[in-house]
Amino acid sequence: MVYGQGIQEQAGSTAHRREMFWLSSTNWHQFLGFSAPGHPSILGKRKRAPWEDEAKVSRVERRHQLATMDLEAAAQRMTRRPDMQFYPTRGGGPY
Repeated sequence: MVYGQGIQEQAGSTAHRREMFWLSSTNWHQFLGFSAPGHPSILGKRKRAPWEDEAKVSRVERRHQLATMDLEAAAQRMTRRPDMQFYPTRGGGPY
């Protein structure tokens, strides 16, 4: 940013729009996991976006549901084949 540019320009100006686009872009990059972990910010610690806390809670809930669900029963419901079973030794596909 040019020295004094923030004082001279109005809120709807090009510099303001550029800054808002940059903020939106960095939030999307964080959300999609494109951040560069090896490059610490020179501005200090980053503020957390509001969606990050909700995403973390949802991720923990999904992992818990996956860990506690019965895969064989779910597969039987989806395929409408109550006799379907998974291979006992492989833990893999149905037979």
